[in-house]
Amino acid sequence: MKDIWKEDIEGVKKVNKKKIAITIIVVILVVAVIVVVGLYLSNEMVREWMDKNIFRKEVEQDTAATIELNEEQSRKCICI
Repeated sequence: MKDIWKEDIEGVKKVNKKKIAITIIVVILVVAVIVVVGLYLSNEMVREWMDKNIFRKEVEQDTAATIELNEEQSRKCICI
């Protein structure tokens, strides 16, 4: 006598859960990168925050303090 339930199970393809999980993770990462790049390019506040906190970039202004050295002062060094 044939087992009806066994035939149904054998006819179904097994799904590789590992491949599906990796594919979902890759898709989520790609979407996240696209969203972050879109925000960076379109929103000035996001760009300033990312430059300051993530990329550690500081924007200099014209009123920043500067130190000017003469050539004579730069040649004189104290060597220990």
